[in-house]
Amino acid sequence: MYYPGRVLLESIKDVIRSDDFTEKKCPSNCKSHGKCNVITGECMCRDRWIGPDCGRKIGDLSIPKQKGGWYKPDKGITWQWQLQGEIDRTYDVDLYDIDFDTSPQVIKELHKDGRKVMCYFSAGSWEMWRKDADMYPASVKGGILSFASGDTFSNEAWLDLRRMDVIGPLMLERLDVAQQKGCDAIEFDNADTVTHTAKLGGDIELRTQLRVNKWLVAQAHVRGMGVALKNSEMFATFLSDTYDMVVNEECFVMGNCDNYWPFLNREKPVLNCEYTTALCFYCKRAKAMEFSTIKKTPALDACMVDCSHDYSESVCKATGYTDATGKQWKHAKYDGKKNKDGWCPMAQNKQKDESPAKRYGTCDPERGY
Repeated sequence: MYYPGRVLLESIKDVIRSDDFTEKKCPSNCKSHGKCNVITGECMCRDRWIGPDCGRKIGDLSIPKQKGGWYKPDKGITWQWQLQGEIDRTYDVDLYDIDFDTSPQVIKELHKDGRKVMCYFSAGSWEMWRKDADMYPASVKGGILSFASGDTFSNEAWLDLRRMDVIGPLMLERLDVAQQKGCDAIEFDNADTVTHTAKLGGDIELRTQLRVNKWLVAQAHVRGMGVALKNSEMFATFLSDTYDMVVNEECFVMGNCDNYWPFLNREKPVLNCEYTTALCFYCKRAKAMEFSTIKKTPALDACMVDCSHDYSESVCKATGYTDATGKQWKHAKYDGKKNKDGWCPMAQNKQKDESPAKRYGTCDPERGY
């Protein structure tokens, strides 16, 4: 009986036995996790091992050995956060936080200007617009991003951190690209899946969340890049030794700025961004806490003002809101005016009589908008 497969095998053996055959060597001897194909010089990896040298285990979250240093910013640095629009390079700051898809040329120009560059992407959610979006199967995606604040992002979905066998290699590819582009640091967004209703067919355990977070940071560090903890104030105590800084949104409005003391005590910067409040309500306290506080529009375009100016509290105090610490912001009341949120004037700049500048209509550092 004729067996084509056996004939092929005998032919291969004949080739290997011939006098003029030279075996090809495989990289790193396949790390003892596979066999070398001496004809092609390629490793044939055993189950759960991948890579040209079979050196990477699928779903492996072991912490790699650190080689060399990475960007470790000091507490109190200045920064600009711009994720949309053409990058405005005119801000005299230490660090620019920009989107991962920004061109290498822009990063190179920022470096020439003497800036460090942090690159943003989400490590906890699928982002529909990313170049690798089609690489994420439906089996690792949960519900769309929806937050208690009411913000919903229909073009993102929570990722199942229990499937790092799929997600992990994709994140490593992004980190490799970021390193090649020249990013000095990474802002991993949505690294707090465990605190949300992610609709993943079961809950993510806290230990899984923390393990993934630490693994991502270590993978960035081994590539020479620092990492910012994004919001996630509930993890600050656990992860202040792991991360190099914090990127926070609206902790003065939310009243949770004090949760970041583990970073401050380690001389690590807290990069705070406020949106809807006037700077005169929190700049004094931000300076006392050594926060790096800026005000932005929610679009995170080029417009930015910081606490470098001296803002008079007279406008804020005129509203009848006497506590400028940011505590219980949403419960503040003021005479003569009402809005559905019960916020005092300058909070959202909704009414034309609250401020000469309509909400986000201008970018005026002198007034704190």
